Amino acid sequence: QGFGRAARFLHSQHIYRSKDLPYRTQLVPLAAALVVLGQEAEPVGAQKRIARWYWSGVLGELYGGAVESRFARDVPELIEYVRYGAPEPKTVQDANFDATRLLTLRTRNSAAYKGIHALLMKSGCRDFRTGDSITMQTFFDDSIDIHHIFPQKWCKSAGIAPEKYNSIINKTAISSRTNRIIGGQAPSNYLPKIEADAELSRDELSSILKTHGIDPKLAYADNFEQFFAQRGSFLVGLIEKAMGKTVAQEGADFLADTPNEEYLEEIPEWAEEDEEENEELVEMDDSNNTLISRQDEIGEKEEEQRKEVHDEISDLELRFHQAMIDIYQTAKNELHYTASYVIQMVSELGGLETARRLLTKDELSDGFTELYLRDRLDLTVEAHVIKPEFRPLFTPEEIAIAEKRLRDLDYPFEQ
Repeated sequence: QGFGRAARFLHSQHIYRSKDLPYRTQLVPLAAALVVLGQEAEPVGAQKRIARWYWSGVLGELYGGAVESRFARDVPELIEYVRYGAPEPKTVQDANFDATRLLTLRTRNSAAYKGIHALLMKSGCRDFRTGDSITMQTFFDDSIDIHHIFPQKWCKSAGIAPEKYNSIINKTAISSRTNRIIGGQAPSNYLPKIEADAELSRDELSSILKTHGIDPKLAYADNFEQFFAQRGSFLVGLIEKAMGKTVAQEGADFLADTPNEEYLEEIPEWAEEDEEENEELVEMDDSNNTLISRQDEIGEKEEEQRKEVHDEISDLELRFHQAMIDIYQTAKNELHYTASYVIQMVSELGGLETARRLLTKDELSDGFTELYLRDRLDLTVEAHVIKPEFRPLFTPEEIAIAEKRLRDLDYPFEQ
């Protein structure tokens, strides 16, 4: 239940694939807190606080290495923060981002690199060619990934340093088809081609570029240095908005003097609590006190065992969730069948909860019937539920339902 809720939260932050997940380890306290909070985590204010804690951990790069002590603190502190608005969890307090870090964020090896990629999509950036905002369906249908804005080939020929052109500053979310049009050309060459391919005016494409924090005048003029400074400042603003605090810019001489306000919304006020709200902290309810006191009583051995179980379940649920996404992609690529209903459920509920709900229905889903008619029952949810590695996620009753549906259609599987 907790990891299903965590998956829904990640989708709301535009993190759709396991390879784009900044930290697996941060899912443990997130899932635990969401279970305890229940419906208390649903209001907009609560979601903002959870998001601030999450992005503080990601952009502050606080969940790498040994994190057991941070686990233990973050669960009760995040619960308290969501319920009462203060005090800030230590993860929020500890998190800092230095603007010079943008120069060294070049690959998916970094959690902050993945995080900024997600924040760009979350901010409302639209595909260069289609103009569509990026949702879970368009992300997979259009094969959205992170690509260079000024292509590597052009940058090399222009004598631009690799540490600049490979930086996250020169990358954004782009579909595979758009990236093929870009190729190795200068923006002044590929932007008019996108205009012609998509039947867009220059003003329309310029509006789309702005959703990525790209100054269209600088892009059309192939002015990399000014583009780099301007977009670096845009990303700083995006990070400040997510973390709710100022980004250190000492030594970041590559940035523009001020971010272009045309591309940024006002940074929200995260600490709007008044004295009355702070006084409520003294009157913590019994359930929260009980949670903290029980944590203190857990022995070291039991704590270690619990962590191992959490890690195992977390990994298994994530793998099943990814398997559900893979079903959708394989059916679309190999059968030209788009299971829009299922991918929407996965986006809203997570892979595990989607499977459980499909199993509770008396009638077979349209997707199951379609895959049967195409002789691809191996792509059904039921065929994945009964796989040995995923069986621990389901009850005996749920497994029996999946087996019966497949057995009735003579689908072979190990008993």
